[in-house]
Amino acid sequence: MSNELVDPVHLNESPPQDTNLWKFWTKRRYVLIIMCFFGFANAYSLRVNLSDVIGYDLAKAGFTSSLPYLTMAILLGPTGYLADTLIRLNVLSTTNVRRIFNCGGFIAQTVFMMTAGYLTNAIGIITCLVFGVGLGAFALSGYAASVYLVGSLVYWFFCSGELQPWAIEKKTDGDVKWKLIEIGGKYGETEDITSQ
Repeated sequence: MSNELVDPVHLNESPPQDTNLWKFWTKRRYVLIIMCFFGFANAYSLRVNLSDVIGYDLAKAGFTSSLPYLTMAILLGPTGYLADTLIRLNVLSTTNVRRIFNCGGFIAQTVFMMTAGYLTNAIGIITCLVFGVGLGAFALSGYAASVYLVGSLVYWFFCSGELQPWAIEKKTDGDVKWKLIEIGGKYGETEDITSQ
């Protein structure tokens, strides 16, 4: 009897592929980590640039300091809808839509952030921030929805806003605790809080 007659069903079958996303060495896991890190690294570094380099106090700016994130919030819905429409109408495949939106969003952020780094006036820098962070909505429309959904579910079921027993530090007589003064002081000043 030939091998073709023995098992005709399994002749063209390829071995099953592992689709587990959360194994330690999966490429998908590290792509997500890298995208999140570089995508959100701007939020801190640009505030430091504005305050340290040109002395612009974002805490006193109020609405102006929220403009980049407000722009992103406004653009997140339309960019997600545009991405889904391109997929639904078969204009582009899901992979190509995600590549174009992620790379396009990150490249736009790079251009505006680099431009902001070379400018010396607050209006130009804030304009670059608004466009740079706002156009990050293209990148976020693809992968961040899943990150936010999972984060929200984990918080909903496992977290609370109350001080947890594991977070309470036991004080000894010799301990001196310090904290950063965030309001009313300069960046980096400290204050002894043991006397309070």
